Amino acid sequence: MMDIRSYQIIDSLYGKQDYLDQEEFSDILGVSTRTIRELMKNVREEINKHGALITYKNNLGYRMEIVDSRMFLTYIDEVHTSLNSLKYEYPITQKERCDYLIRKFLVSEQPLKSDDLCEELGVSKTTFAQDLKNVKEELKKYRLSLQTAFRKGLYLDGNESDIQRCTADYYFYNEYADSDSFTEHTLGMFYKKYELTIRNTVRNVLDQNHYSMTDLGVNNLVIHILITLFRTEKGMD
Repeated sequence: MMDIRSYQIIDSLYGKQDYLDQEEFSDILGVSTRTIRELMKNVREEINKHGALITYKNNLGYRMEIVDSRMFLTYIDEVHTSLNSLKYEYPITQKERCDYLIRKFLVSEQPLKSDDLCEELGVSKTTFAQDLKNVKEELKKYRLSLQTAFRKGLYLDGNESDIQRCTADYYFYNEYADSDSFTEHTLGMFYKKYELTIRNTVRNVLDQNHYSMTDLGVNNLVIHILITLFRTEKGMD
């Protein structure tokens, strides 16, 4: 089965009449043109077995032609199903990598080295530098920043309440919260273990004090209490 970047190439070409050149693919995937050439070779060999082919023209680029629609669509549906759950572990778009890095910095107990993150994401140093620039811009929205610890790496810096607000947004208030990646993450496992206890405690305190809150308000409170406990247990507060 193909990897997630190869699938992104097919997804970019499928249904389009125009050609796409290597530079356009490079922008879409956020990787070098050399990486695109390597990926394209494997993609062309793979889809030839499943009812499609990719043609190339000088000065124009690549275009996909469907030979057997039923065979190709069946194959792509199988690939999409198998890869969809992996997008949080193996991000391919710049936005996905940005989100991945922010989640990584939010819960890291130690500074993270750029070289290690490059290898983990499978991108060049140039691509990573641009990703990091985007990460810093996103973090500014929460009044957070990345700082460098000498010979140790990058770490998240900011007010505790702002870090918790960012953690809630990036871990709980999006599709990631419903993914297998979250379930298997240390924060996800912490949530599964303590969420019901925290929720029942909050409800009991509200009842005892004759105070009412909406379900949304209770849910938000539970999440922030849980994040506080998690960060305290990990020594990150």
